[in-house]
Amino acid sequence: LGDRWYRHLCAERNLEPESTYRDLLTRYQAPWPQGKMNESARLAAGFSAGELAVLAKKR
Repeated sequence: LGDRWYRHLCAERNLEPESTYRDLLTRYQAPWPQGKMNESARLAAGFSAGELAVLAKKR
């Protein structure tokens, strides 16, 4: 549900979701996921392959 609303707000504000996601993670120094990531569950939740690639690089 969160990713769906995030993408909705990005569209409403004419923001590109993936680059905005990376910018927000950096700007707010968000903690990166630790340990093994359940990629299939995240894809089912609406994460894009690009978003998952960014998260995988930061672990």
